[in-house]
Amino acid sequence: MKRTRAWCLVVGLWSATAAAQSGPWIPGVPGPVREPPGAIGRAPTTPGVPQPGAPPAVAGPLPAGAVDAQGMFVPAFLEAESAEILRVLVAALPGGKKERVDGIPFAFDRETQEVNAFAGCENGASFMAMTLPLARTIGHLSEAKAVEELFGGQRVSSYGKLAADAVRADRPIPEPPPGFYAPNEALDPRKLARQRVVLDEEIAFVLGHELAHHYLGHTGCANGDRGRGIDPTALGRIASRAVPMFNQPNEAAADVSGTENLLDAGASRAGGMTEGGALIVLGFFGQLSQLTPSAVALGWLRTHPAPQLRVPIVQTAANAWRARKGSPLPLPGFPFPFPIPGF
Repeated sequence: MKRTRAWCLVVGLWSATAAAQSGPWIPGVPGPVREPPGAIGRAPTTPGVPQPGAPPAVAGPLPAGAVDAQGMFVPAFLEAESAEILRVLVAALPGGKKERVDGIPFAFDRETQEVNAFAGCENGASFMAMTLPLARTIGHLSEAKAVEELFGGQRVSSYGKLAADAVRADRPIPEPPPGFYAPNEALDPRKLARQRVVLDEEIAFVLGHELAHHYLGHTGCANGDRGRGIDPTALGRIASRAVPMFNQPNEAAADVSGTENLLDAGASRAGGMTEGGALIVLGFFGQLSQLTPSAVALGWLRTHPAPQLRVPIVQTAANAWRARKGSPLPLPGFPFPFPIPGF
């Protein structure tokens, strides 16, 4: 009989005791700084937060047709960018880990309404997968963050409230409604460039974690076999049969390794990548889970640990990486205090 397995981050909770012991801050690093609205053109001293000096990281020019008339990323670009970020992540891995996942097939599911990403095994062959609803969601977050940095306003949290209202009414996470951004905001070239950087960081966090499950041996099917690919239309069926692996150490290890992987990839990539995108994604889904209990029905929340509990793991992993690499710690602190306000 055909056997299919898929692994996602699990709903097992990192205990409050462990979170308190690990702590979100590195000694000597003070708390977060509040930036005034419209702060732009500043060198980042915290991930995703511009500071005075130089402009924040930007990526190369967007390909033609990457965004629609409202400045939102189109599905074809989200799929291509996700595949490219996965390639960059794999290329940045050290030899032994890279050998296990080099050339791993990537499936992008446009059919399902599931908001999720996962590392999977189909007939013993490994693959990576992301659904369009998750890609669209993090795409909207990258736009909200870029507009917020350039023009001010609480765009990310406002989008979170829109999403919570939709989920509470049993509707899909929505696109920003007309008028959410002014015309001069939506298509500003600086906004589009920054939007892509944030998107890349978000994708790198999501796929970096799932990829880590493969090369760390958690799935058992990533052994250098490139696989035979997978029919994207089968992803919904595969995901519905997936049984979460309630293994807290594996989930923490995947967060740590995935964070290190995205920082390694960013160090050798034009425009760079930081953990800022990870914290935006975690903050959004954490806000969603607090605003509406029904949000736990979303695949990404149902199959992943509580976002609030992952923030200190990602932050500590990022600063441990910087300490090893001789890079300065982000100063004066992290972009989000802990606990996250409102949680």
